[in-house]
This record gives sequence, structure tokens and C-alpha cells, in this order.
Amino acid sequence: MIPNRFARIKSYIDVLEKNIKIKNKHDVERLKGLKEAFDKKYLAARTFLTLKVVFFVLLYASVLAAFFATIPFLTNLSTYLIMVSGVFGTTISFLVLAVLHFSEGTVYSDLILLSNHMMIIYVHNDHLSHPDIEAYIRQMVEKH
Repeated sequence: MIPNRFARIKSYIDVLEKNIKIKNKHDVERLKGLKEAFDKKYLAARTFLTLKVVFFVLLYASVLAAFFATIPFLTNLSTYLIMVSGVFGTTISFLVLAVLHFSEGTVYSDLILLSNHMMIIYVHNDHLSHPDIEAYIRQMVEKH
């Protein structure tokens, strides 16, 4: 899996979920609803990320096709790339990438808000020290 900001948020929530047990029924119900919303937004974020990769590849193919069209002995490759990139074209790829970028930003904001709410519930119910959580936080700090 490609490391990305969405997976980092999800993995931190998973560490909290694994290590902190919630006993308050009201908090358990709230976490259940938040987790469902978080999972839907996480799936949307991964979908947007995948679509962005696909459209970047199409855009790259159209740039390569234009480059290879100028080299006489690479016309067969150029023809194939033009056929692949011609499905959407450069302009439509740019437009789709722009829409995906802004949509991804909105979903990312939603994920941050949902995860913050979930973390508050976990921290509110946590009265112990958890070595796994501390190790995960230390690992995040040392990586960057």
C-alpha cells in the first residue's frame, strides 16, 4: 500500500481502538456511528486517490505521445499512446484531476474532523498508559 495521509489517520485510530476499551454505552454507540462515517469517508478518499493516479497516468501518456510523435522511428509507440490517452484527452484529464483534488481535500477535512471526535472519546475514556500507543506516536515522530 502506498503510504498516504488517509492511511496514517486510519492506522492511528486502529491503534487507539485496539488498545483502549470503552465501557460507557453512550460513548460506544457514538464511536460506532463515527466509525461507520469514517469508514465511508476513508473508502471515498481511497477511491479519489486511485482515480487521481489513473488520470495522472493518462495525462502522462498524452504527454509522451506528443513527445514520441516528433521522433520518426517511434511512431508505432506514439500511435498506441495517442489511442490510450485519446480516450479522455489532456483537457478532460486536467479538469477531472482538479475536481478530484478539491473533492479529496474535502474528504480529508471530513476524515480529520471525524477522527478528532473519535480520539476525544478514546482519550476521555483512557485512564491508563498504553505502550503500543506511545510506541506508535514515537514512530510517527521519528519518521518525520
